Formats: sequence, C-alpha cells, structure tokens
Amino acid sequence: MGLSIKQVYYSTIQNGFCLSVIISFINNEQKMNLEKVINSMKFNK
Repeated sequence: MGLSIKQVYYSTIQNGFCLSVIISFINNEQKMNLEKVINSMKFNK
C-alpha cells in the first residue's frame, strides 16, 4: 500500500528562454491550487 503521487510537467519558450515547471500532487484540490500559482506567475522584461 503506497501513496500515489502524480506529476504534471509544463514548459514554454519565450524570447529564446525556456521555463519549465513541475508540479506534484496527491489529489485534485492540490493540483488546482498549484495551477493557480502557475497561472499567477508574471515576469518583468
């Protein structure tokens, strides 16, 4: 009996730079919270 941990990998290339983010979660609530964090990311030029 083990714990099932899921992962999702996101990658993008913008202006010649690559950004990769990996989230790890156990349930859908954790996944949604982590996706909110990713969607709130902003970068200055």
